[in-house]
Amino acid sequence: MKKLALIELGCVIAAPVLLADSKEKEEIAQKTCPVSGKPIDSDKSVEYEGEKIYFCCGGCPKAFDKEPMKFLPAVYKQKYPQRIQTACPMSGKPFKDSVSADLNGQVVRFCCNGCKSDAESDPDAALKKFAKVSTDQVHCPFSGKAVKASATAEFKGRTILFCCENCSGKFADEPAKFADKIAVEVGVLARGPEAKDDIVLAATCEGGVETVKRSAAESVVHHGKRYFATTADCAKKIDNHGHQHVDAIMKALKAQEKN
Repeated sequence: MKKLALIELGCVIAAPVLLADSKEKEEIAQKTCPVSGKPIDSDKSVEYEGEKIYFCCGGCPKAFDKEPMKFLPAVYKQKYPQRIQTACPMSGKPFKDSVSADLNGQVVRFCCNGCKSDAESDPDAALKKFAKVSTDQVHCPFSGKAVKASATAEFKGRTILFCCENCSGKFADEPAKFADKIAVEVGVLARGPEAKDDIVLAATCEGGVETVKRSAAESVVHHGKRYFATTADCAKKIDNHGHQHVDAIMKALKAQEKN
């Protein structure tokens, strides 16, 4: 387990934070502590695998140190896009970045203030519509980097996003060849800065699950969906007779949703 060093900053400054040795400002995207759920104290942070993570107090980093994979998804969900919006959920028209609302923790953009007002009056209904005009495919299936709205390709009624026109062109030339790369993924708890950083539930050979980064897992496409496993042998078991392992992943996902 990597040990964490608590960083005491020289002074407390509300976000955005002015860097001590630079005139640039750093916006703290993370607003709540991943352990307690309380507002962060910008004076309390740790470095973990290149990520600066903030907490509400000096005690929470100790809990994080014991089980970082348990708490990292809460950080990623605040710092990195988990879905890409493609249109206004109310009208289907192009949205404006300047017209947005926070609906139960999800930032949603609209084409006009009228749509925004309608959504705010019934957030649950609006979020169901939002699911239809957004995708959780935030990383390029080839490079693993963040996608661009301008780099797309169509495949069986789906709009696939890519990081650049080179990747979208490569897919468009031979879509069937790369179909497995765009398989629906099961067990992703949170999207990271790149695909390799995603936090996923990986099946073990014993029929359980572990929470790991995608880079530490093996994956397999089983019945058209991508699942993750802790080892190559476990991935083969999913491919050959995956019922037990798939059930374990789905059970763990439901437990996560309740939490």
